[in-house]
This record gives sequence, structure tokens and C-alpha cells, in this order.
Amino acid sequence: MQSFKFIKRWLCLALCLVLCLPMLPGTARAIDPIDLEAKTSLTLTFRPGERPAEGTEFRVWRVGEPDQFCNFTKTEAFADYDVVVTNLDADGWADLANTLSGYVARDKIQPDATATVNQEGKAVFSDLPVGLYLVTGDVYKYGRYTYTPSAIMVSLPSRDAEDQWHYDVTAKAKYTEDYNPGGGGSSKTSLKVVKIWEDEGKVTRPAEVVIQLLKDGEVYDTVTLNEGNSWRHTWTNLSKSAKWQVVEKTVPEGYAVLVSNDSQYTFTVTNTSESDIPPGPPPLDPRPPEDPPENPPENPPGDNPPGDTPPGNTPPGNNPPGNTPPPNLPQTGMLWWPVPVLAVSGMGCFLAGWVKDRKDEDHEA
Repeated sequence: MQSFKFIKRWLCLALCLVLCLPMLPGTARAIDPIDLEAKTSLTLTFRPGERPAEGTEFRVWRVGEPDQFCNFTKTEAFADYDVVVTNLDADGWADLANTLSGYVARDKIQPDATATVNQEGKAVFSDLPVGLYLVTGDVYKYGRYTYTPSAIMVSLPSRDAEDQWHYDVTAKAKYTEDYNPGGGGSSKTSLKVVKIWEDEGKVTRPAEVVIQLLKDGEVYDTVTLNEGNSWRHTWTNLSKSAKWQVVEKTVPEGYAVLVSNDSQYTFTVTNTSESDIPPGPPPLDPRPPEDPPENPPENPPGDNPPGDTPPGNTPPGNNPPGNTPPPNLPQTGMLWWPVPVLAVSGMGCFLAGWVKDRKDEDHEA
């Protein structure tokens, strides 16, 4: 009986020690600072339908200026554009690229570099300074197919899964496709724009906003959205072979904007009040996009083209973190503060039981 109590006490003591282990300081893996003076390269592969789209031009704009841990601030050329750049997930990065690509087309902002797809289906950019880049490409036509590269954001340098910096980055261009069936089939399409407000009533919304529809980079039409038309509009009889984009002519004061085009035929213009945008630098290091399907299926006549996977890039995780070492938080999302509380509570229970056992032994004696 005495030996059993002895074993039980030591098991309880061991359990308390296990509870205390998370309280010990750990060593966090630091991320190395980048070389701000280094030159980088980007190799972009564009082979829609297993065909090298030779001659297609791609362009890059340096949107973000990095510090030594790759925290970006907007460059002078993009400082006046009121876009959402904080707490972006994968879809948010895609929307940022889509938004900025519309503005650079409308405002004729000259790219920092251009590259043409070669016989291997690759466009190579070299000698680029470190930074956050917007990448866009021209429409490529083959037979009855029209392939439209999706704008993406790429960090140069980029990190791998082991948090190692790579200054020579490779990526595959994502794209959407359209099929013209011919033989009397329609070569026209419709596009819809919808306005969404994210402000929780904290600011006074404007009575209306002005939206511009771009055709191959030129303003094709301008519409006004308000409560009278439920903040939406549909354009009809548009050519499928053109590249269509939507921009907000002037972002309302106190708001930032993102434009998404997930369904290919519907543009969503979201205005977020600045008071609802979390402060801090942009989330860092958007990863190069994942590989798109190399040979998308043909579209039967009359059907909407399925397009590609959602356009954009794939940053690490659902909410790409900054490269500044993150706080030491449990991976489950629970904060650390309950751990020492539970450990101390467990030790208190153990000591109380120990004292009670000792009293019981003295009483039995």
C-alpha cells in the first residue's frame, strides 16, 4: 500500500513537470535579412495548352520598396493609389494585382522592365532590384482560343518552405481562356460590376461612385453606381477577344479599394474604410503562383469557358506573415498565457493532495 502511494506521488510530480515545460524559453528560428543591394531575376513560364506562347510580352512594375526583412512600403510611382495592402490572404494578393493592373493600364504607367516569351515558353527578367513586383502579360490567341494571363504579385527575393531567400525566382503564369466556337456561335459576352462596402457604418458613404470599364487598356465606358441601381451594372455585347478590366475612377475619401474578378464575368469593387483596415506594413513575401493546368479542356459551344484556377499568386499559408520574426504563439491559435496558469494550478492540486496523504498517513499511524 505504501509503495503504491509512493508511485502515485511521483507520477503526479512528473505530470506537473511536463506541464511546466511549455513555460521554458525556446529558441525561435530567425529569418535572415535580405541583401538590399542584390540583383534578382524572375523566370516566368507561359505555355497555355502545352504551346509556348512565343512572342507574348510580359511586364513588371516595382510596387514595393523593402527593408532588410522585406517589409514593403509603396514606391513613389504607386504611393497615391488607395489600395488595401495589409492582412491579405491568397485571394487578397490576387485582388491587389488585379486592381493595380487596371490602374497601370489606364494611367499608362511605364513598366520597370519587359520580357518576351521565347521558344521555350519562358520570359526572363534579370538585374531587377529587390522589391515587390506587379507582373502582367499580353493576351495570347491561338486558333479559336484566347488566353489572358492573370496579373500576379511576386516578391524578389522570395522565401522557400525553409525560410531561405532565393534571389532567382521561377514561376508559371496563371491565365484564363476563352473559346470562340465559330459556325455562328457567339463571340460576344456580358460583364457585371458590383460595388461592396466594408465600413460597418463608421463613415459616411458617398451617394455614388464612378466605375470605368477598360478595353485593352483604354477607357471604353463609364458608369455611375448608387442605391438607385443597387450599386451594380451589366455591360452586354462585349467582344470576347478583348481584354476587359474595371477600375474605380476616384476612390472615395477615407476608403481603400480592391477589385476582384474571380468568376471572370463579374467584377467586385470593394471599398473598405481606412478605420477598418488593420494598421501595419503589408503582409510579406507573396510566393510565386502555383502551377496552372497546362492543357485546359476545350469548351463546348455555348458554354462559358471554365477558365483557370482563381487568378493570382499563392503566398505562404492563408494569411502570409511578415518576415520579421513572429511572436511565439502556439500553432493551434491559443495564446500562451493559459499554459502557466494551468501548470501552477496543477502543481497546487498536487501539493494539496500530497499534504492530505501525509495527514491521512499520520492519522492511520
